[in-house]
This record gives sequence, C-alpha cells and structure tokens, in this order.
Amino acid sequence: MSEDVKTKNYGRYSLRGSLGKGGMGEVFRAFDPNLEREVALKSIPAEALADESSLRRFASEARSLASIVDPHVVRIYDFNPDHDNPWLVMELIEGETLRDNINTGQPLSVHELYRCARECCVGLAAMHHAGLVHRDIKPDNIMRRGNNGSYVLLDLGLANEQGVNADITQPGAIVGTARYLSPERARGDDATPTTDIYALAVVLHELATGSQVY
Repeated sequence: MSEDVKTKNYGRYSLRGSLGKGGMGEVFRAFDPNLEREVALKSIPAEALADESSLRRFASEARSLASIVDPHVVRIYDFNPDHDNPWLVMELIEGETLRDNINTGQPLSVHELYRCARECCVGLAAMHHAGLVHRDIKPDNIMRRGNNGSYVLLDLGLANEQGVNADITQPGAIVGTARYLSPERARGDDATPTTDIYALAVVLHELATGSQVY
C-alpha cells in the first residue's frame, strides 16, 4: 500500500492489503471490528467526486445499491461521501473471476454456461429493478464464489441511474470497457438495461467459444 493510502482515515475499517486497482480506484481487503468480519473497501479517487453534483449522485447510487439484496450482486455495506476521501465498503467475495477462467483456455461446459447466464441475468434484473445500470459488465467483474460456485456481479463503481448519461469521474463521458461496450453507448447514448444485456451476451460468447466478438 502507498504511504498516501496508509495515512487516510477509513472510519472503523483497517486495511489488510490490496485486492486490485482500476480506473475507479483501488480495492482493499479490510476488517470491520464492530461486526468482526472481513470486507472489501474501495478507495475512490478524490477527483472523481470533485463537485457537489457528483457527490450527491454518488450518495444516491450507493444507497440504491445498498438496497439490493440478491445473492448474485455484491452487497454494499457502507460508504463515505467525503470530498477528500470517498470510499465504498462491500461484501468480500472469495473465488475466481471469469477472466481467470478465460485465461486458462478452458471454455465453460454447456451446463455451467447456462448457470452463469441465468445467475448473471438474475443479478442484473435486481439492479435494473432498483433503477440502476451496471455499465461495465465484463469477465473481470463477474466472480464465481469459491464456496458454492454461484456467480456474482462485482465492481459497481460505474453503476448509475437508468437513462442518465453520466459518470462520477467525468459527467457525460462514455464509460465501460471497449470490447464489451454496446453500440448505443459507443454512440454516446444513455445507459439502459440493454447496455448490460449486450455486454453479458459478449461475455457469454467469449466463455462458450474462447474467442472474442471483436
């Protein structure tokens, strides 16, 4: 961990190591002493919430995500909408991502592919019912739990309200991963549930064939 991370205050949570870093911040394994459990804490770059509108949107979307109770969507436990040190606290999922599976070069069986598709669709339905779009469905953001093999949608840092073409880093920017980006999002249109469905279809094609759509 960097010295900057070590000196930041994460409330009652103590960091126990990095789990990964991306465009929307770094995720750490952390410990919640009140509930005596390990969690995942995502430190979001302060510049991502540099104005009041982005702070309000972050708080609103965090509350909406926290309202989702579904085994196929990572749980949101807590958040800190602070200009200087914003963070999210999430359920810690142990297992492997679909990217790990693809990297082995072993396509999923038909049975497992069906299970993955069904459970991811259930998770997306829960998000869409809550009025949210994930916007970055890709193999890296879908994990298979190590304890029961179920699939869970991860990395909700780019999720936003349906029909809102905005990102907490750059309002109006096109966000997501190019390989899984739907045509309408590439044109700059608003994110809708079909944005996620398209991306999931591209992921499933890659899992079934071992090749990318484009």
